[in-house]
Amino acid sequence: GRFGELQLWDPGRGKLLSFRRMGGDVICSVDFSPDGKHLVVGGTDRSLHVLDSKTLELSYSSELHSDWVLGVGFCAGGSRLISCGRDRTVRISSVPGGKLLKTLGTYPGPVTSLQGRPGKSQVLVAGEGMEPRIFDAQSLKEVRKFEKQPGAILAAAFSADGAKLALAGKAAEVRIYRADKGERISSLESKGGWIYALAFNGAGNQLFTGGYEG
Repeated sequence: GRFGELQLWDPGRGKLLSFRRMGGDVICSVDFSPDGKHLVVGGTDRSLHVLDSKTLELSYSSELHSDWVLGVGFCAGGSRLISCGRDRTVRISSVPGGKLLKTLGTYPGPVTSLQGRPGKSQVLVAGEGMEPRIFDAQSLKEVRKFEKQPGAILAAAFSADGAKLALAGKAAEVRIYRADKGERISSLESKGGWIYALAFNGAGNQLFTGGYEG
């Protein structure tokens, strides 16, 4: 959250299970490991923090970015972390330990969005002034690059089968692609301002959007 507090909730009962102050800085991104035993958070302190998901005890921290961390997630079956930020970079680090393995790229603007592709060891990265692209988290190589977007990307979502990809953000448009080929399937006009959230339904035939207009 805004004041650096991490909260763990039971959504079924609406009960706060535990919380931890991570300092006075903003937390921008959080993700659970595939086995659910750990979580990672990133934010304005420029560091990645890996914690025990039950106790919220800190396992380790690593400062890999020179500016805010805007996105972070486990990948490659939980053996690696991918992170992006306002320093315009995408970086891969080891789990455990947080050792930098590779800087996957440096781009014209902030890299604002990460999204794992279901069923594959692949991650989409997108941001401002860059073509969205998919990286393989095992080989650390770029798999696919999409067309340049009309505005900064603030939200991305794959369908449950990983076949479709939706992108949206500051432009008044949502674009949907075939993830394997990078071909645009359709474009949807948005009249309500910036879009911050996207989600496909289970069948992949409906797309939900959330944005500035509430």
